[in-house]
Amino acid sequence: QSAIIGADLVPLAVVACPGSGKTATAVRRLAKLRDQLSADRGRVALLSFSNVAVDTFRAEYQKLRGTSVPDTKISIQTVDSFLTTYILRPHGARVMKASRAPFLCHGDEPFLNAYNFGSGKDTMGVADILLNRVNGKTIFYRKLGRGDPVELSSAMRGLAISKLKSLASTGGYTHTHGRAWARLLLAKEPAIARALALRFPQILVDEAQDVGTFEGEILDLLIAAGSTVTLIGDHRQLRPVGPS
Repeated sequence: QSAIIGADLVPLAVVACPGSGKTATAVRRLAKLRDQLSADRGRVALLSFSNVAVDTFRAEYQKLRGTSVPDTKISIQTVDSFLTTYILRPHGARVMKASRAPFLCHGDEPFLNAYNFGSGKDTMGVADILLNRVNGKTIFYRKLGRGDPVELSSAMRGLAISKLKSLASTGGYTHTHGRAWARLLLAKEPAIARALALRFPQILVDEAQDVGTFEGEILDLLIAAGSTVTLIGDHRQLRPVGPS
């Protein structure tokens, strides 16, 4: 734990099982990085995949610092919140070809019915479209209840792309589609990735075993732009890589 907390400003991969003090170590590493960057304009981001984890990290950081006053040098957020705040909301309209600032859809909004496609038993909604990246290509799947997603046929894939683009032109996206738009934006506009890397030269990712293919490519783009990333997770809790 001490070696992790006191390590230089270098990329780290931390494997930590449940009960090993991962949260306390991550928060102290966060504080150490924050102090090392105190004379710089850069900030430190600690990202996780659930609001519960984020709330825990924030409470632990406040307790460590002995204050509840927000620290402007750090950002503790979910991965999706980070993408929304720093990529999609300020810049996503360009890649989405939207006339307004992008907004999150939860999937149950009535207006999404206008984006249903297919016919009969093959009818599906735009929020049912799941995505995955395989060998540099985006694969489209259909969410089927609690069962495994099914890859779309070429015809249904074409319809899915059309509906996603149509929804995107209004500014709408789901968390799943937002990750795809964020990756595309950073790939098309590397200046944004460089600006983000300057703003967040240090990024810590908790529960790194849950990093999906889109998040992984986004992190790769930020690393290439100059961010130093620390991954904290437990490979024994690794989820199968697939559509999300």
